[in-house]
Amino acid sequence: MKMIFTIIIVFLLTIIIWGFGWYWIDTNVLVESESQVNLEALRGSFGDKFGAVNALFSGMAFCGIIITLLIQRADLKETQSAMKHERFNNTFFQLLKLHMETTEKLKFKGQDGRDALNSFVEFFKRSDQDFSAFFAFNKLGREDLRDLKSGEKSTQDFHLLLSSSDAANIEECIKNGNKSFDNYLDDSIDLHERKVRKAYIHASKEGFFAFSHYLRSFYNIVLFVDESTVISEKNKKEYISFMASQISDIELVFVFYNCLLEYESSNGAQAGFDSSKMRYLLHKYDIIRNMNSKSVFHQSHMNIFKKGCQNVA
Repeated sequence: MKMIFTIIIVFLLTIIIWGFGWYWIDTNVLVESESQVNLEALRGSFGDKFGAVNALFSGMAFCGIIITLLIQRADLKETQSAMKHERFNNTFFQLLKLHMETTEKLKFKGQDGRDALNSFVEFFKRSDQDFSAFFAFNKLGREDLRDLKSGEKSTQDFHLLLSSSDAANIEECIKNGNKSFDNYLDDSIDLHERKVRKAYIHASKEGFFAFSHYLRSFYNIVLFVDESTVISEKNKKEYISFMASQISDIELVFVFYNCLLEYESSNGAQAGFDSSKMRYLLHKYDIIRNMNSKSVFHQSHMNIFKKGCQNVA
């Protein structure tokens, strides 16, 4: 549209200049009568008007040169933009491919690939005496938990909702004095932050070096898209959405807990992984929307996440 407008302006200016030249000849090369000039002079004046026509075509030719240059400039700009997009696209998919390869090479406690991530999450879950029970509690309502705690109901009443391991974890909690019930029903952010931080620090002592490369890879892909000046904000969301579609639920849980808090022994700082920035990016692009809500050990952990995002923003 801008190019068409420019072409119209150039043509109009050319015609206006030509018209002015024709008008000037008519008004300035005057003869009062044929007796005052000879025939040759009169013919010369008349011929000058056709010289103006020649000037018009010369102006049109010059106009064509200008338009050609403008079109070439626009084409060059478009080509450069396309090349930048192509480079971005190639880099993004290359990074994603490398990330998938990194995921396949993960090893932890005898498990490989995504199973290694799952193994770490389970290890993290066992690092706090309540988390395994919390995971089972998520499948029940709060009134159901109060009934279990008081003894009005047993795990047999919920056999359709609970697996055998869930039932065993709950029964173990009942034997140990119901403290896990109290902690689960307590929505205090401070309490759950302390529990997550303590469990993570314990788990990361064994898992940090096994997964630091994975975390850097995940973080740098999202950061690469976020900081790009080549694509629009809409396209950034589309690229991140595509990436998120390639990530399994257990990977989302793993990344979620790795950036949930600023941990005291910040593995992120050692690995080049900024947990607060990653938390912000997860929120900005809604990466964890595909994560199963039941995969989070306690719903207060989502509140901790949102609180952390507000602090960064």
